[in-house]
Amino acid sequence: MVDMQAMNVQMQSLIHKVDDAVVHLSSLPDAPSLQELKDLALRLRDSRRFVAVFGAFSAGKSSLINAFLGNHILTVSPHPTTATITELHRSDADFEEQIQVTMKSEAQMWEDVSRALRYLHLQADNLEEAINKAAQLRSADFPAGARRHVSFLRAFALGYPRMSSHLGEKLLYPLAQLGTLTADESVACYLQKISVPVSDLDAGMVLVDTPGVDSIHRRHTDVAFDYMRHADAILFVLYYTHAFARADEAFLTQLANVQNIVGVNKLFVVINAVDLATSSDEQQAVRNRVVDELRRLGIPKPRVYEVSSQIATAASRLKEGNDVSQLEDLLRQRLRLQPDSPLPSPISMLDDSGIPRLRDDVRDYLSSQAYQLANSAVVSQFESIHHALNGRVVKLRELAHDSEAVRREREEARQLLADHLTQLSLNGTGAGFEQEHSLSALWQELYFHIGERIRLSLSALFRASFHPGLFRTRDNVKRTLYQAASEFMEELNRKVESEIRTLGMRMRVQSNATLERVRSDLQAQIDNHLAGYIDVPIFEMEDRDALPERSNLEPELLSPFFRYFSNPRQFFEQGGQREMQDAALPVVTEVVGGTVRQQAALLEQSFLTEFRHLMAELYRITATELRESTDESLGDAESLIQYEQTLNWLTEQLNDVKNAGWK
Repeated sequence: MVDMQAMNVQMQSLIHKVDDAVVHLSSLPDAPSLQELKDLALRLRDSRRFVAVFGAFSAGKSSLINAFLGNHILTVSPHPTTATITELHRSDADFEEQIQVTMKSEAQMWEDVSRALRYLHLQADNLEEAINKAAQLRSADFPAGARRHVSFLRAFALGYPRMSSHLGEKLLYPLAQLGTLTADESVACYLQKISVPVSDLDAGMVLVDTPGVDSIHRRHTDVAFDYMRHADAILFVLYYTHAFARADEAFLTQLANVQNIVGVNKLFVVINAVDLATSSDEQQAVRNRVVDELRRLGIPKPRVYEVSSQIATAASRLKEGNDVSQLEDLLRQRLRLQPDSPLPSPISMLDDSGIPRLRDDVRDYLSSQAYQLANSAVVSQFESIHHALNGRVVKLRELAHDSEAVRREREEARQLLADHLTQLSLNGTGAGFEQEHSLSALWQELYFHIGERIRLSLSALFRASFHPGLFRTRDNVKRTLYQAASEFMEELNRKVESEIRTLGMRMRVQSNATLERVRSDLQAQIDNHLAGYIDVPIFEMEDRDALPERSNLEPELLSPFFRYFSNPRQFFEQGGQREMQDAALPVVTEVVGGTVRQQAALLEQSFLTEFRHLMAELYRITATELRESTDESLGDAESLIQYEQTLNWLTEQLNDVKNAGWK
């Protein structure tokens, strides 16, 4: 277990070293730029660590968070259609706590409503028109799989008169109203995010209860991807009796890709409700199956925890002496004890629930990971500055002995290089033509693999969407077929968007690697002839959600192939499903390929435009600094003494930081 106090001391030591470096370097004549060092100091002081909790609806995310906190804060939502992002953060305030509620914007509400309507083969031009159509909907008129969309639309229509005026606003409510806000579906469907202060969290930790990975709102995949990239840790909750669903696999596959790109494994998989196991052998078999599935999905070293959030929460409350009789009955039931059997101690039950171990491991991971990242960042900054100072010291020592001829030769070389870089910066597409060509060729191969992965998934996706369970009732067959087509296309749209987003991450990483190679080569060129003059600046691509636009493959694409369905027996037992699949999938493959190529082209254009701009800026700024960095600007003998002293001091600090890696 990580010694939190010792880790905090080391983190504070890092911050002090960065602050001291800013002071020392600021006193130098012609001091190097300190903005990156100052920005680093601000980042180190931001102690927030985000832990995002994902899982399907009813997997037990909210109950796990309550157990994690040891307090009943979140109400388990009965509405899978209205899931809201809930952020819980540490607060030590004594006054009555308030929650901050961020309402959906009108655009966000319209996206959710219009997509739900389209899933039901309905249309509206605006929210007011949608209300009229939603108010007339009856769940009984639609296949079972479409009723979540009906439920959402009816809740939207019911809540519109009192909630529409608050769209886009941020509102404050007493903490006591949290349960009411999330339990009333006609209110909850309008909420985007709730920020909740709690006293049961480590300082800096932010727990995030996310919408279910099986949410009907595709906008929630944006939320998921954002937390995949930026959360410090991810808890993925699986319910003990539920197998891996398609939504689980889709999420974990994308997360595996993200983790592979950034090189960090921040996933904690939690099997909840393991007290439902009928034997230890069964529990071990479930664990083994989960581990095997995770490895199959691209997570080679999964962390898997088996917990019972209900036992943990009940044991915590029993320990406090609340509702003793009721809790004892619940615990005996969950532990399969006789009514008159004595219970283990609350502490023992809490330990056996698995929650304390999960909580400790997450805390240790966050602490050690935060320090390792901070230490690496400080080492990187100090090494960059050390390189610049060392070059300056070497050059100042040489200047004292250089002849006039050597000075003139160096001046000519400096001007020639500055002029050459200026020409490159003004040359538009020529600034990085060779690098752009290499990147584009590399990306073309990625586009091909995206198309192949999607093509190979279509058959399984088709069979999962057009499954026998849809046709067991006597629902309108045409409507049921349309629902299957809608489900197929919705999953396909999500898959395309997932692939494009992951592609964007890869393109950014590869672009940044190319920029760094150019910068490093240019720095080496300068150091060979003009060591000590300048440190070539670092440029990086903007970190953003790279999705150019929504994928809008419509279910109508499959309508012409409904003719292959006569009745369920003919379709599933006499080859109708195979005939429809064989006829439809080539058409779908062609359309999907066009969509991927269009999205990839937009993405490539955006990245290459930014890359070209950054290359031009790198050359322009380097040329400007070369022109301004004359022999005289480097300093005199007194400057040399100051630079030598600062270089020696920084060398000591750098060695201290390198030797202080967390043990």
